Amino acid sequence: MPISISVGYGNLTFRIDFYTSSSFDTPYSLQDYPLEVELNQYIYVRYSVESSADLAIMAVTCKATKDGSFYSWPQYTIIQNG
Repeated sequence: MPISISVGYGNLTFRIDFYTSSSFDTPYSLQDYPLEVELNQYIYVRYSVESSADLAIMAVTCKATKDGSFYSWPQYTIIQNG
């Protein structure tokens, strides 16, 4: 399928939720944040995008860091080559 790129304006809502198990039935509550997990412990993440435009969005790479900086170290890969 060819990819076409268009420049325009619109609204986009990106949402990411973390869940307590692989059943994705119970999200963590605000009181649970910041989440702390052990290295190599599974985390269950669901993301969604809402837009008035016809968009296709895919998470290719996702990394966890100690702060919001793209260059922060250490970095822990959550999604790679998604």
